[in-house]
Amino acid sequence: MRKIQTEEERKEFAQMLCKYKESENLRELVLSGEYSYILVLSEKSFTIVFSEELTRDSARIGYVRVSTDTQTEKGYGISRQLDQILQHVQLKGYNLCAIGFDLGISGDNHKDLMDKYNKSVDPKEFFKDIRPALHYVLSHLNENNKILACEPSRLWRENDMTGSMIRFMIMCAHSDLEFADDPRISLWETNCTVHLSHMVLFNIADFDRRSLVGRLKDGRKRKAMSGKNVTGRVAYGYYKDADGTEHIYEPEADVIRRMDTMRRQGCTYKNIADVLNLEGIKTHSGKPWTVSDIQRILTQAPIYRGWKTYGAGIEKFFPDLVILGESA
Repeated sequence: MRKIQTEEERKEFAQMLCKYKESENLRELVLSGEYSYILVLSEKSFTIVFSEELTRDSARIGYVRVSTDTQTEKGYGISRQLDQILQHVQLKGYNLCAIGFDLGISGDNHKDLMDKYNKSVDPKEFFKDIRPALHYVLSHLNENNKILACEPSRLWRENDMTGSMIRFMIMCAHSDLEFADDPRISLWETNCTVHLSHMVLFNIADFDRRSLVGRLKDGRKRKAMSGKNVTGRVAYGYYKDADGTEHIYEPEADVIRRMDTMRRQGCTYKNIADVLNLEGIKTHSGKPWTVSDIQRILTQAPIYRGWKTYGAGIEKFFPDLVILGESA
């Protein structure tokens, strides 16, 4: 955790933000210096702190989250969320204390939360490693301020543990939430009509997300079963052409066949790694070979025997991708 306060630090931080799609207005805000400081919480999370007057009735703490470029294309991008929060604050005359940003972080955190729950982690620390900016926002809530987001799915998905935990923590702080898209929504709302609209909004967002995930999954499955790479990374011994189809890369394939021969001759995985490292042969990432690298290639990676797998129980044999014969 570090603070950014100087002009030079702001310039460097703004440059780092260039890697995020549709972040122009965020970079302008960072360079403007019209805030107290930026608190960097992790590689993907930070908070811009404007004021520490958190006990004023009109105080709001903003929150922005994007997980993929797809969300930017669907209108949930950084610029849209930031603009809506700033415009809403100006329209209502609120005192904006801070805005937390979790960029490139999924909203589906129930598995991580369950792991922390099973380890008896203090509930206040549940989001510290998972969504650091959200953790900052939740830890600064009190009865006089509210968390402000663009719309519900930026905070949670409907009907999951993440949403239940966030709502619980907000209410324990005697605070509330507010959405720029629909300011009527409140955790303390008792009006049945407003509560129903609240539920409909969440379920529409959840249906939209699930539909998108399903379409992407089906597309990746069809692509994988046609012999194309779907992970972005190609295994050692292969390369992919312009349309993503994988082929054997003979120089690396020869190294794999040599590993197999040495193993059959009685060499241990460590012996094989030591020989390759002594000869200056590197892995794809340019690092020395390890025992686990050799063992994975010779015993655990089906691709080297021509089998490509996708999901549970889905596999297809590609004879053109066979580098090794029977299992070593």
